Amino acid sequence: MSDQPGTAQSPVQDAPKAADYPTLESIPEVKPAEMSKSQWKKLQRKKKFQENKKEYIKIRKEKKKENNAARRLEIQSYVEKNEPIPEHLLKKPKKPKTQTKTGSKIVIDCSFDHLMNDKEKVSLSSQITRAYAANRTSPNTVDLEVTSFGGNLKRRFEVDMKSSAYQNWKNITFNEEPFEPSENVIYLSADAEEALEVLEPDMTYVIGGIVDKGRYKFLCKNKADELGLKCLRLPIDEYINLFGRRVLTTTHVVELMLEWWNGKDWKLAFEKVLPQRKLINEDKEGSTSVDPEEIASVDPEKIAKLEDDEEDEEEAEAEEVAPESEKKPEPVQTADATEGTSAE
Repeated sequence: MSDQPGTAQSPVQDAPKAADYPTLESIPEVKPAEMSKSQWKKLQRKKKFQENKKEYIKIRKEKKKENNAARRLEIQSYVEKNEPIPEHLLKKPKKPKTQTKTGSKIVIDCSFDHLMNDKEKVSLSSQITRAYAANRTSPNTVDLEVTSFGGNLKRRFEVDMKSSAYQNWKNITFNEEPFEPSENVIYLSADAEEALEVLEPDMTYVIGGIVDKGRYKFLCKNKADELGLKCLRLPIDEYINLFGRRVLTTTHVVELMLEWWNGKDWKLAFEKVLPQRKLINEDKEGSTSVDPEEIASVDPEKIAKLEDDEEDEEEAEAEEVAPESEKKPEPVQTADATEGTSAE
């Protein structure tokens, strides 16, 4: 991959960074002489989180119990009144009784590790975790692979997220080598001109595994061009009006593709997967309608702050994902190869 503009090395390129101290035990008590003040502050925040992580997770679990208890009481009130229980109160089964293999593959290309800061790498690891969970619980599944899995991302999974036991996860492969380009590989990028309308079996769809807040324009498209791969985008403009930044997270892209296989309808997939705050609804006359308070809050800085707050909660959540059971997997059906090629 070609070097990115504006990434010149700092004169003190050997100065220690917060990422050089992966465990709580390795963090020094006194600031190393060569370390910058900003890196030392970042290291102290990391130390504080590590010291309080167990308590933080405990609080999250207690809050979850309280929410579940409140939910049960609300359900009971509907039962006593002999009224139908609203769908949002009904828990979906964690895993369907039967799952169908679509025959397609999704690759998360993690070759951009060097372009992300520590917080962005944390966010990417959480997104990979959620993508795995989405595939594990989907009625229609894909082969999921994480490629170029190394550097700080791998260290995070093996040290900070050791309890997740990612090596035991099923239906996902972690590969240190880059993916192999071929005529059956399509690289997805929001910068592509042509839209991806239909997913097909025997095809591999590559998602750029990077969290960069839009710093690197055309990064994935340029890589696709360099590798001679076809580059497509999800058909956002064709089916919905999106609010705020148009670049979706790795998790959302995986969930959208899985949801397309479930119903083969992009509009329904977008409406089901994307947060409501990102969608602009259209009334029957075709005019857009958005909550006035929501319009007033459409400020790039506020949107970025909201998304940053969501990322702050991802670190602990990623470590709570348990590995799949070692029991023998349930029988799966193979999807009809003609299903993915039919026009919508």
